[in-house]
Amino acid sequence: MTSTPRPFAPKPLISSFASSASRAEGSVFQPEGRLNLMPEDSAQAADMDMARFIMALRARGLRNTALMDAFEKVPRREFFAEELRPYVYADIALPIACGEQATSAHVIAHVLNQAVLLPQTRVLEIGTGSGYQTALIASMVESIVSIERYRTLAGPARKALRQLGLNNAELRVGNGLSRHDLPTGKFDFIILNGEVAALPEAVIDCLAEDGILIAPMILEADGKRSQELRRIAVREDGLHVESFAAGRFSPLIDARSVAL
Repeated sequence: MTSTPRPFAPKPLISSFASSASRAEGSVFQPEGRLNLMPEDSAQAADMDMARFIMALRARGLRNTALMDAFEKVPRREFFAEELRPYVYADIALPIACGEQATSAHVIAHVLNQAVLLPQTRVLEIGTGSGYQTALIASMVESIVSIERYRTLAGPARKALRQLGLNNAELRVGNGLSRHDLPTGKFDFIILNGEVAALPEAVIDCLAEDGILIAPMILEADGKRSQELRRIAVREDGLHVESFAAGRFSPLIDARSVAL
């Protein structure tokens, strides 16, 4: 999430992608080869893009069968504007409304591979964005509550989820870092789709025993600022924290958007 919304202007695509590739949200993987900017808009091309994407994940060592099945079942194209659909499996962040960027599918795969997503798992997502990650999770678990601060993003995401029949996904508009807007009950897995300086106490309180939280966190050392993705697990003796990758997520804003 960003603090200064700007008008959504996905064209020109080449300059947009060049910019987003350099600051890709959650950029764990580096792009491989040259990005094909020739539009491919057929069902056959979409299937080929999906196949190449799955093969790339396997080449990078991902062997999570349930996650691979989810990627094959959920059409990423349905969550993006028509002009962006030829590029949905490229290893870059894509522009969406409200000045936001949608994390690349490659990064989503790496992050969700850190979770334990079972049919009975209850999930809380903070930062819905395009809704694609929400859909992937919903296809694997019992239920997911996703909180988005922008109504402009939540509306299309909710529509896409309903069209795919993912009725176990509940989207809310609110401040996902505020105890007032967080749902009641405990969750087995919580994912923050934005950078935080410290673990929000209100969010930690939503985590069930043996639950897992994934969050991009700020690091400051020797006057330098960076970001790392952390996996936080709740154990009897407290929180166990481990880092598993560098990240470039935008900050999570501790407020609900009024204008958008």
